[in-house]
Amino acid sequence: MSGSFIRATSGLVIADSLLAFQLTGSLLHAASTLLGHVMSGLSSTRQGETADV
Repeated sequence: MSGSFIRATSGLVIADSLLAFQLTGSLLHAASTLLGHVMSGLSSTRQGETADV
């Protein structure tokens, strides 16, 4: 879980979150952008684990 969080907080994700905040003025949109990246990171990690088996 922490590995996915670290990967999700990379520079591009932070830039996407800041862009969402700048465009909408809403912290909720920025947080949902960050959460979306975390969830997609978890999904790709789980798919990779399945492929290794």
